[in-house]
Parts: sequence; structure tokens; C-alpha cells
Amino acid sequence: MKKKYIVVFLVVIVGFILGSYFIYINMFPYVMPIDYPKLQEINESKIVYYDENDQMDIDVSIEEVMNYIKSSKPTRTQSFNEIPNKKPYYCIELKTTNQLYTYYIYERNSQLFVELPYNGVYKIDEEVKDLLS
Repeated sequence: MKKKYIVVFLVVIVGFILGSYFIYINMFPYVMPIDYPKLQEINESKIVYYDENDQMDIDVSIEEVMNYIKSSKPTRTQSFNEIPNKKPYYCIELKTTNQLYTYYIYERNSQLFVELPYNGVYKIDEEVKDLLS
């Protein structure tokens, strides 16, 4: 009789854990993969660093930065902002014939993220910070 209660208890616990997991992944899905233009489509590019007091243009190879952006990993965080609400950050603007792509790279909780406004937040390799510095 005791074994029956233990089995029922274990089934209820496993059911609770699985149910919680499925609710979590459905309520907080990963954002869509990051959208980026092909390198040959880019007509203009601009990278600007913003801190608390001023801004500074950055001159780096857009190809290298794009490689980091392409390999960024989706998170479960949606973006609801036009610009990040915390400085410092890097703003990357890429113009193609049809569209303007804007990315923001910033640090939060000792991790580096790239944010695509109104789409999502993506984890990006820490090495991009060395490239942009």
C-alpha cells in the first residue's frame, strides 16, 4: 500500500515538473533568428559608441562585426525599445537599397548582447567588444 502512494507521488511530481517546463517554453519562447543583410547589399555602414556624456564614431571592418552579429544566439527576451535604456552601447546602422538595419550592442550582467529594436535580444560573442574598442 505504501508503494502505491510513493508511485502516485512520483507521478504527480514528474507531471508537475513537465507541465511547468511546457508552460515556461510556451510563455517565453526564443526570439526569431536575427535578421541581417548580405554583405554585398550594404551601401552604407556606421558604428557609433554612446556613453553617458558623449558619442564617438568607430572605424572597424563591418565584415568582422557582421560575422559576430550573424553568429549571435537568440534569447527569450523580446525588445520593446527604440534604443537601449542603459548606456554605454554601440549603435550599428547598415543601409541597403531597401532597408535600414539598426543593432545595439551592450553589456548586461557581465554578458554581451545585441538588440534588434522591436524584435529581440541576442547573446553575442564577447570578442566583438575587443574589436569595437
